[in-house]
Amino acid sequence: MLQRIVGGINAVEGEWPWQVSMHFSGQLYCGASVLSDEWLISAAHCFNPHMWTAHLGMLNQSSAKHVAEILRIVVHEYYSERNFDYDIALVQLKKTWPSSLEQYIQPICPPAPSQTFTEGHRCWVTGWGYRSEQGKEFGRSYGAVSPRMQCAGVPSGEQDACRGDSGGPLSCQAHSGSRWFLTGIVSWGSGCGRPNLPGVYTRVAKFIDWIQRHIQNI
Repeated sequence: MLQRIVGGINAVEGEWPWQVSMHFSGQLYCGASVLSDEWLISAAHCFNPHMWTAHLGMLNQSSAKHVAEILRIVVHEYYSERNFDYDIALVQLKKTWPSSLEQYIQPICPPAPSQTFTEGHRCWVTGWGYRSEQGKEFGRSYGAVSPRMQCAGVPSGEQDACRGDSGGPLSCQAHSGSRWFLTGIVSWGSGCGRPNLPGVYTRVAKFIDWIQRHIQNI
């Protein structure tokens, strides 16, 4: 991923097979994650009713293994543009990705409603967003955030998501085994990579019932 996360490193092909690049009018706009061969998950604040395409199995922005048009977008009915609460959306593809691309495209596991990930877990945020802030952005402390949100980052601020990464995954690996879980969805923050101002992510475990109402067998 050449346009990488603030403080990130380049990935190798197939390392993050659930990562999706969401394009509007041909340009990268947001990220998403693969939940099944038909459904993606992203952030509600990414979407307006416009023409979108999903680019799957990508290493960089010119290497998509599968490009799919969007059939419908389900934005959470309680999503708030004011404070980004309930910042979650489901994206249904018009056509599924072929099984021959399993090396490059795979779903990520949703967490159980009671599942938690703490400081000791191995977690990564991935995407093709900006590697630094563009222009001036106002930095401030957050105070209390919604229970449907979680903060992730390092105190120094050297590793963070940034513009263009919205909707992408915060992936955490379980202590026992190699399974990866979609812990969070890149939602918002104050600037990019600022000390003591971590990124704020939608807490996916709070939305498992909502996801299952729209997607069966997930």
